[in-house]
Amino acid sequence: MPRNNGAKAETVGIENNVMNKVLTHCRDRKPKRLHNITLKK
Repeated sequence: MPRNNGAKAETVGIENNVMNKVLTHCRDRKPKRLHNITLKK
């Protein structure tokens, strides 16, 4: 059980890192527009 949980946590961390990179990349391109879109949702 501990092994599976550890592996799961690692994959989740990697996914979060990828999402953060994508989000920061989008923010760098159009910061104000993306911010407005996220607020409307």
